[in-house]
Amino acid sequence: MDALGGVPDDVRRELRAGEEIRWIGHPRPIGFAILEGAKPFLSAVAFAAICAYCQRQNISKGAEGDWLQVDWLQLGLPMLFALFIAATPLFEYVRARRTTYVISDRRLIILNGLVRPSKRSFAPADIGPLTVRAKSDDSGTIIFLVEREKDPEGGWIDKKIGFKAIARVHEVERQIMRLKEEGAKAAPPG
Repeated sequence: MDALGGVPDDVRRELRAGEEIRWIGHPRPIGFAILEGAKPFLSAVAFAAICAYCQRQNISKGAEGDWLQVDWLQLGLPMLFALFIAATPLFEYVRARRTTYVISDRRLIILNGLVRPSKRSFAPADIGPLTVRAKSDDSGTIIFLVEREKDPEGGWIDKKIGFKAIARVHEVERQIMRLKEEGAKAAPPG
């Protein structure tokens, strides 16, 4: 891009001297919310159903069988927790509205944040094999890096990083491949 007239201020602040933008995009909020929030939502619904069933079993064992005798501490706290987790798609929707993806001539940038802004920058050498999941309307997700993180139980979690729920996914794929190839040519042999 020659002029930075249409570039959001948060992107403009992140650019280095002489860096040129090749593509700017945003995730589709509903697609992003479904992609990132569906599993937690379904888990929360299952957890709430189990809590309600267990509480119902406790009531049916009692003499009265009255819902007014529910132990709200036993049922209420788990249900509040389930409700909070079930709201994950809403949180992800808001996060998607605050997310910007950028491809420049030097790197990939992800700007986002639900509560406070965050930035991730990826040099061409950081870009791994691309995994592209495209829909028939050419929207989809491109994963360009998989980071392994240790979970609390001692196992590993693969964190997939990429441009998620975007339009024109194949155009973006070509831009990322171009950046990766240019980075490989510019890198000293070693």
